[in-house]
Amino acid sequence: MLIEKVSAGNGGADRGVGGDHRVRLRAQVADLVRERCEGLPPDDAALLRAIFIAGQTKVEIARLSGKPIHIVRARVKTLIRRVTSREFVYVLRARRGWTATRRSVGEACFLHGLSTKAAAGVLRLSPHQVRRHREAIAALCAEARG
Repeated sequence: MLIEKVSAGNGGADRGVGGDHRVRLRAQVADLVRERCEGLPPDDAALLRAIFIAGQTKVEIARLSGKPIHIVRARVKTLIRRVTSREFVYVLRARRGWTATRRSVGEACFLHGLSTKAAAGVLRLSPHQVRRHREAIAALCAEARG
């Protein structure tokens, strides 16, 4: 996982010479979070900002929110996986040129992480319509990758 990587190959023996890889990685993740939080729902964006920009620990957030630590850890892991996905980045950048329906489906499914069924309910579309738009977005993303 992106956050848990430490120096590769030598068990972290070069930390004193080349700097702490975890610190550099945390700075990279903070930059990524700053860039991509606009696509997340407000609560999810606030969680990532609190951890990677404000420097709060997951334990502190769990205590403040009244949620078990394992729930906070799992949520952060899910969000990092989502914001680092190719589809998330593609939808975030390309959505303004799409039809209203395709943009809504892309935002609901790829940016907000809703399932096809949940997105269909929220958007008042059939699951078939949502699935069709999801497939089209995935195809556009794959085509853009080359």
